[in-house]
Amino acid sequence: MNELTSLANKYLTDKGTEFDGQHNFTSVYYENLNHLKNESLNILEVGIFNGSSVKMWRDFFSNSTIYCCDIVPQFFQSLQNEPRIVSFQTDQSNRKILKETINNLSVKFDIIIDDGSHQIDHQQLTLGILFPYLKPNGYYILEDLHTSLNPNYTDSFGGYDSSTLNMFKIYEDTGKWNSKFILSDEIKYLNSHTKSVDVYEWKNNRNKENMSITSIIRKYA
Repeated sequence: MNELTSLANKYLTDKGTEFDGQHNFTSVYYENLNHLKNESLNILEVGIFNGSSVKMWRDFFSNSTIYCCDIVPQFFQSLQNEPRIVSFQTDQSNRKILKETINNLSVKFDIIIDDGSHQIDHQQLTLGILFPYLKPNGYYILEDLHTSLNPNYTDSFGGYDSSTLNMFKIYEDTGKWNSKFILSDEIKYLNSHTKSVDVYEWKNNRNKENMSITSIIRKYA
């Protein structure tokens, strides 16, 4: 078991192999990010819940600052005295609030992780807004794409065709981003600054979709 997965299991985050959804995202993240382990990075995670994955990132990237945000006050307040963690409130469903909050930090990030609401409109909106705040050669992780296979997340937006997973499929087929939830100037920026896109999926009977799916988008230098 790699170190990142061990930390995930220690802090009881479903990114590991022993808690709740047991998504084992950490096997993918370790493979892609381990070479940055000792660097001094700025990392942002959207979605805090009980703070377990934030602490996992903090311990693994021992020289880095972990920024994290949530709409629920008790989630970000619970981390305010933790070393190397900067927690704050925002709303990823609100374009104006999210952009203003991130602007006020005056920080560019080496890694951004969206583990927020998992709503397909929020996922896509957040990608469009936050990708410019990613440093060159940075990593944008968009988790829990399996919610695109769940009608509870897609039906009110027209079904799978509007889903985040289908957005990735369109990119795979065409090399271009396309989303009704991302503004045209944000799409233009994404298209000109995306270096690579990888989607990782595997069978998982622990969730309603019977899949665990995450993704990593790399930014050009």
